[in-house]
Amino acid sequence: MKITQENPNMLILENKNLLAIFIGVLFVVFGIISFFLSFKQNIFVALFFILFGGLAIFFWKAIKIVFDKTQGQIFISTKGIFGAKEENYNFSDIKEVSFREWEEYEVVRDEHSYQPRRMVQHNLSLITNDDKEIVISSGGKSGSIFIFGKFFAGQRPKTKEEEIAEKIASFLNVPLNKHEGEKNPLSQIFKGGDNQNTPPSVPPQQSNF
Repeated sequence: MKITQENPNMLILENKNLLAIFIGVLFVVFGIISFFLSFKQNIFVALFFILFGGLAIFFWKAIKIVFDKTQGQIFISTKGIFGAKEENYNFSDIKEVSFREWEEYEVVRDEHSYQPRRMVQHNLSLITNDDKEIVISSGGKSGSIFIFGKFFAGQRPKTKEEEIAEKIASFLNVPLNKHEGEKNPLSQIFKGGDNQNTPPSVPPQQSNF
């Protein structure tokens, strides 16, 4: 999700998911070509590519969210291969913006060493007066864990999603409720001995800190 237009009266967010549809089409085409060029010898491989690509195309969605201050309304449109859906809400329906962010870790062992991996998960939602949650953006991104200087000093830079949450709250003139997850200590990151993977950290609502 990214901001495509921003001015005093209009804030527009879009997520076209073009990569997903491109990969889906690519897999389907590759599967069809493999099916015919291999003379059906690799039929299961070809069918796997066709099925994977078909599912990616089937579940593809493009989302556009318009915050229109002149009308005092929020327009949410979702488009897929087989149709479109539109919703709209009044600014007065929204009581707060909720932003949840937490970090998960795993350690993958190769032949000679342990390789730590870090995943930052997020959920950005609008909360209505009757406590309905309207999800704006959710997902995760992996990154290097070796940023200990800023990591332990509490100077983690804001993510793009957190900045978007702040702009939405400011535009709607409602509170921003942040639920930040706890950062795992090194003892948690590297526990597990000879296990190839350590389980991911629990989401923030289950944290004991």
